[in-house]
Amino acid sequence: MESDQEKPVSKKKKLTEKSYSQAFREEWLKLPDYMPWLRKLDNNKAQCSVCKTFLQSKKSVIDLHAKGDKHKRLMKEKNDPKVIPMTSFVKAKKENDDEIINRAEIKLAAWAAEHEISFRAMDHLPAVLASSFSDSKTASKVKLKRTKTASVIYNVIGQRFLEKMKSELNDESDMGQTKFSMIMDESTDLTAEKQLAIVVKYFCKTVLCTRLLALVPVAEGDAKTLFSALENELTASDLKFENCIGWSADTCSVMHGTHDSVSSRLRNANSNMIIMKCACHSAALVASYACGVLPRSCEKLVHDVYNFFAHSCKRTSHFHEFQDFTNTDPHKLLKPCQTRWLSLKECVSRLLEQWDALLLFMQHHDLVERNLQAHDIANIMVNPFTKMYLEFLNFVLPKIVSFNVMFQSSSPMIHLLHDSLAKLYLDLLSCYVKPAYLKQSKHDISLIDPESELAMVPLESVYVGTNVSRLLTTASPKVTVEAKREFLNVCRKFLVIACKQLKQRFNFHDPVLVAASKLSVATVKSGNIASFVGNIMIHFPGILKNGKEQEVDDQWRSLPYDDNLTDDMEFEVFWKAVMQDTKYNALSYCIKAILTIPVANADCERIFSEIHRLKSPVRNRLTSSSLLKYVAAREGIGRESENCEKFEPDKLMLKKMNSKMYEK
Repeated sequence: MESDQEKPVSKKKKLTEKSYSQAFREEWLKLPDYMPWLRKLDNNKAQCSVCKTFLQSKKSVIDLHAKGDKHKRLMKEKNDPKVIPMTSFVKAKKENDDEIINRAEIKLAAWAAEHEISFRAMDHLPAVLASSFSDSKTASKVKLKRTKTASVIYNVIGQRFLEKMKSELNDESDMGQTKFSMIMDESTDLTAEKQLAIVVKYFCKTVLCTRLLALVPVAEGDAKTLFSALENELTASDLKFENCIGWSADTCSVMHGTHDSVSSRLRNANSNMIIMKCACHSAALVASYACGVLPRSCEKLVHDVYNFFAHSCKRTSHFHEFQDFTNTDPHKLLKPCQTRWLSLKECVSRLLEQWDALLLFMQHHDLVERNLQAHDIANIMVNPFTKMYLEFLNFVLPKIVSFNVMFQSSSPMIHLLHDSLAKLYLDLLSCYVKPAYLKQSKHDISLIDPESELAMVPLESVYVGTNVSRLLTTASPKVTVEAKREFLNVCRKFLVIACKQLKQRFNFHDPVLVAASKLSVATVKSGNIASFVGNIMIHFPGILKNGKEQEVDDQWRSLPYDDNLTDDMEFEVFWKAVMQDTKYNALSYCIKAILTIPVANADCERIFSEIHRLKSPVRNRLTSSSLLKYVAAREGIGRESENCEKFEPDKLMLKKMNSKMYEK
C-alpha cells in the first residue's frame, strides 16, 4: 500500500526543476470563455480586464484565474447591470440611500404632474406604498405629501427644465447666438385673471423646440402693457431682441395695429424681425365673413338643435329610438363655438348625418307634444333650401378647415404657406370663375379680381358640390327656377367674399413667404437657386454675420450633388440630415433660424387649453409662476422621456432636493 502512495517532492527538487515559458497565442482571444475579459500585453504576459490582474501567458494559469471566486463575482456584476457591486456600499452609504429616495420621490412627483393628479391625493400615497411594499426600505422612507409634491414639481422638475431651456437659448456657436422666434397670446382664466403667454421656438441641435418661456399676469391688455411684459421677460432670461427672428400673434389691432401696437414696438426694437399674423385665425375670419351672406336660419338651426337636447336626458333617450328606426349612427349633436376655429364644419357635418332621424323626431314632438321649439326647428328643416345650404357648407368649409388644420402644426410650416394660400385661393376661384381667366393668370392668380362679373361663369354653372347639385336636380316641382337661381347667387356671394377676404388678409407676393417656399427639397436638389444668400437670405436680414456669406453659399451649392441627400426625402428628414452633417454648419445655422419663424399662434392656444385644465375650479389658487413651472415640468417629461415611466432625474434635479425647494 505504501508503494501506491505518492511520495512527497522535496523543496530542493522543486527549486532545481526547470521552468518553461509559453508565448501568448492569438487564438485564445477568440475563445468564447476568454473573449470578454482576456487581453494581450506582450508575448509572455496577459491581463484580465475585469479583475485588473496580470497573468502569465500559460493556458493553465488563465484557466485557474477563470475559475476563481473573485473573477466569477466580478463577471456576474458586469453581465447583470441590476446587480449592485458591494464596493459601492462601502463608502458614503448614507448619501446613496438618500439619492435613491430622492430619485423615487422625483419620479412619483413626475407621475403626478403628467397625469394631473390632485396634490391632496398625495397625502395618502406614501403610507399606501409603505404598507403595500413592506419589504422595501425605499418605500418606507418616501415622504411625499402634497406640499413636497408641489415643491418637487415646481422647484425641482419644472425649474430644471426652465433653466435648461434658457441655457439652450443662450447657447453660442462660431456663427453666433441661438436664433429664436416668439408667439404671444393673452387669455382670461376662471378667476378673471388676464395672462400673457410667451412661447419661444428654437432649434436645439436638430430638433425644433416649442416652449413656454413665460406666463405673465397683466392688468391691462393694451400694447404698452403687453410689450413691457415681453421686454421684462426677455431681460430676465438674458435674451435680446436682436436674436429674435420672427414673431406671431392673432390678428387683433392691439397686436398688429399700424400705429401703436405690439408689432410696431417690436419693429422699433428690431427692424429685421419678421412679423406674421396668425394664418389659422385669418382663415377662420375668412370663413366667418363668408358665412355672413347665408340665411340666418342655418346658423339658428345649428344652435337650436344642440340646445334642444343639451339639458334633457329624456329627449336624448327618446332620440335614440328615432336613430335606430332610421339606421342612423347614435352620435350626439355638437355644440357650435364661436372661439373654436373648426367647430362649424363639424357641427354641420354631424347635423347632416342625423338629418332624417332629427326631422322625424322634431315633427313627432311638434304634432304629439305640441312643443313650440320643436315646431320652429321642424319648419326650418322642411324648407328644402336649408339642407342645400348646409350641404354647400359641408362642401366648401373643409377646404378652409384643411388649410387651418395644416398650419396648427408645431413643425416648421413657413415654407408651405405661400403655395398653400395659392392653392386654396385657386380652389375657391375655380368654383365660379371661367377657366380661361384662371389659365391666363395661372402664374399670378392674385391678379384676378374675385368680384369681376366678366370673369364669372353663368349662375347655373357655379360649382356647389355634388350633393347640392343632386338636391337641386331632385327638388320638388314647387321649388321655382327663380328660387334656385337665388340660392346659387347666395352661394356665389359666399365664394366671392371668401376669395376677397383671402386676398385682403394674405399677401400673395410676400417676399418672405416666396423665399421660404424655395427651401423645398425639389427646389434645392434642382440646383436652380444659384445663390442662397442672394435669393433667400436677403429676405431674412439679421441672421447671417458679415464675412460668412461665401461659406454659406458654397455649402448651399453643394447640396444638389450630395448623394446622401435624395429628391424623395421628406422636408424635415432632408434638412435634419443637412443639420447633422458638420460640413454644412454655416448653412444649417441659417436654415434653423428661418424654420423657427411661426405662421400661427396655435401653440399658445394649446398651452391655454392645458392651463385651463390644470387651473380648475377645485385647484383655482395656482399662481402664474406655479403654472409656468407646472407646464414646463409636463413638457420636459414628455419631450425627454416620452412618459413618466421612462423619466429619469438628472444630477442637477437630485441636487435641488433640499430645503431650498420649499422657497417661493
